[in-house]
Amino acid sequence: MSQLSRNIKDFRKNSGLTQRELAKKLQVAPTAISAWELGRNQPLMDKLEQMAQIFGVKKSELLGEYTAENSKQDGANTISNIYNELTESNKKKVIDFATILRDKQNRKPIKLTTLFITGFVSAGNGVVQDDYVDAEITIPTDEVPDNFDSVAKVIGESMAPKIKDGDLLFIKNTPQVDYNDIAVFQVNGENFVKQLKNDGTPYLKSLNPDYDDIILSEHDDIRTIGEVVSVYREN
Repeated sequence: MSQLSRNIKDFRKNSGLTQRELAKKLQVAPTAISAWELGRNQPLMDKLEQMAQIFGVKKSELLGEYTAENSKQDGANTISNIYNELTESNKKKVIDFATILRDKQNRKPIKLTTLFITGFVSAGNGVVQDDYVDAEITIPTDEVPDNFDSVAKVIGESMAPKIKDGDLLFIKNTPQVDYNDIAVFQVNGENFVKQLKNDGTPYLKSLNPDYDDIILSEHDDIRTIGEVVSVYREN
């Protein structure tokens, strides 16, 4: 196979054309294109000129002065030459920008999941059970845990920095949790996210020292809504 044959085939493929499509543009039979690419025959000069126009290359490139691979290399050399003429600060800018382009090109598409926020929970002064919102939110799928029953939005900072105002809580419904677990509790009709503790007397602990704990008594109406299995915070 001659260099011309290889070039016709390479430039045709680089142009996204089939043999039949190229043949139609040149008004020849598809078998003629096949014969040229196999080196059995050579195209006439007028067909070479037409192909060069179709491929967007010089006729000399098609004839073998440059291969399709050489053209790619020429582009790389041009970039390299320009880069070498830059100042050090501008070289850094080129590298930074090229890195951004590379990372964007190679970035995998992010899968998203839409969830319903079914209510609020307090990390502060308490929120009544009836404060439901039924709002939708879309977050990356890999941020969604495998096993949860409901999603609630946090109001307040009593559990900061672990749980902050605006965070989403993924809750696994359960009537009972262990001490030291962080869970959602309903106390006298109000919902709280707290840590269950017992220092002789059970209480709900605030992780933020600027907020008071909730001391529980036998007179309180207390219900465990569920354990917090995961926390999502928007960037």
